Amino acid sequence: MSVKELIGDYDAFIAQVNRGLEESGIAREELALLDHLGYRTETIDEYRDALDAFRALGEDMGEIVIQGRPISIIALQNPIESGGWTIPFLEVIAPKAGSPYPSGLEHAEFVTVKLLKDFEKEHAELPFIRDAMNRRINPELKYREKGISVKFHRLSIGSVVQIENELNRDSDAM
Repeated sequence: MSVKELIGDYDAFIAQVNRGLEESGIAREELALLDHLGYRTETIDEYRDALDAFRALGEDMGEIVIQGRPISIIALQNPIESGGWTIPFLEVIAPKAGSPYPSGLEHAEFVTVKLLKDFEKEHAELPFIRDAMNRRINPELKYREKGISVKFHRLSIGSVVQIENELNRDSDAM
C-alpha cells in the first residue's frame, strides 16, 4: 500500500494548508520545512492497524504517550512530495478519550526559519494557541483558522525524537 492509500488525499490537504497560510499572511519563506503531517485514528484498534501498515513504508521512530494516548512517528522511506514541500515524517495519533475524531489527516507541522518568539511577533494579529510554548524541548505555536490546523516549531520531529531518546538513555544510565 502507498502512503496516499493509507492516509487519503494528502495533495488536497496540503493545498488547503498552503491556501490557509497564504490567506493568514504567513509567507512560505518564513518556513524552513513542513516536517510532518498528523494522521489521527478513530479507534485504538485502527491506530495499531495503521501503525503496522505505516511500518512497511518507513522506520517507526518510537511511541510516546501524550495526554493519555499513544502517538508514533514514522520516518518515511519515500518522503511525501506535495504542494512544493518534501515531508519526511508522519505522526500517527491514537484517539484521546472523550475527544472523538474521524480518521484522517488532522494537522501539518512546520519548522520556522526565525525564532518562534520572532515569528509570533511578526504575526501578532493571528490568534495563536500558546498552550505548548512552555515545553522544555521544542515549544510550539498552534494556529487553527482559515480551515487549517497547523503547528510551528524550531526543530523537526526527527530531531526531537533523537533528543528525547538521548535524554532517556542518559537518565537510564544514571
